[in-house]
Amino acid sequence: MNYRELRKKLQGAGWIITGGSSHDKAIHPEKPGELIAIPRHKGEVPIGTANAILKSAGLK
Repeated sequence: MNYRELRKKLQGAGWIITGGSSHDKAIHPEKPGELIAIPRHKGEVPIGTANAILKSAGLK
């Protein structure tokens, strides 16, 4: 899974993505205090990292 696919899934679930230097931050209006870091690197996001992000977001 690449960065764009991961970003689309999070945004579809209501997460707001804000920029960063090498990682973006995802916050959800209904989950205050919860922050998910999304790596913005070339190539694929490692499967374990992608699964952990989706699990933290409640999508897995």
